[in-house]
Amino acid sequence: MRLLLAFALLFVAGCSSGPLVRDAPDLTAPADFPNHTAEQIVFLMETVAERDSLVAFSSQAKVEVRSPERDAELSATIRHRAADTLWASARGPFSIEVARARATPDSVFLHDKFNGRLYVGSMETVSQFLPGPVDTAALFDTMLGRIRPASGEGWSVQSDSSYYILTDEGGNEVFTVDPASWRTVRYEGFIAEQLIDERSFSAFDLIDGRVLPRRVVLRNPAEATQVTVEHRSLTLNPSALEFPFSPGDAEIIPLD
Repeated sequence: MRLLLAFALLFVAGCSSGPLVRDAPDLTAPADFPNHTAEQIVFLMETVAERDSLVAFSSQAKVEVRSPERDAELSATIRHRAADTLWASARGPFSIEVARARATPDSVFLHDKFNGRLYVGSMETVSQFLPGPVDTAALFDTMLGRIRPASGEGWSVQSDSSYYILTDEGGNEVFTVDPASWRTVRYEGFIAEQLIDERSFSAFDLIDGRVLPRRVVLRNPAEATQVTVEHRSLTLNPSALEFPFSPGDAEIIPLD
């Protein structure tokens, strides 16, 4: 379970935003809702994401991990530069640092300070331990609620009283989209009709002129695992980020 907690850090993680506001301003759906085509929805979501111009963030967050073995809550500092590095430090009771993680597009290093162990492996290996994406670029967009349907796919579109629901041709991906902000509020990924990847985004705030979620929940119902990240403060595009990582003489444990 301690290894799962350390892996959970990989999910959380200039102009300073300071403490988050508690509520985003009221947003309303455009007048032509619910008559957008799938192509229009995808285009509008891409336009919003491109306008954000986000390349890095730093967060103070609360992280909750739920699994069949054990539940846990941690405080974390997360720093993520989309181009190359994700870094996180987890603190337990009395603000004592218990673990530190650093990930690049191809490698992961997890320092379990409590037990003096350094886990080393590939991003692909890490995927077996956690719900949601493990690619660092995908994690960046997930932690800021920027995931969206890929352009050029054959999406079908439905709507309810508030949202659009886009489904791919094979029924393997489903995006629930809020037309008021053109943000995804729920993502579902299926394999052989089994839900294995669920991500939800809520408590949206206005941060440096961008509408972003304060709360991100990642679930793998098949494995009964869930990671919840709640940003307590968020700095967007910080002028500099540091990723200190000094495991010393920790025992090296390869991840297969």
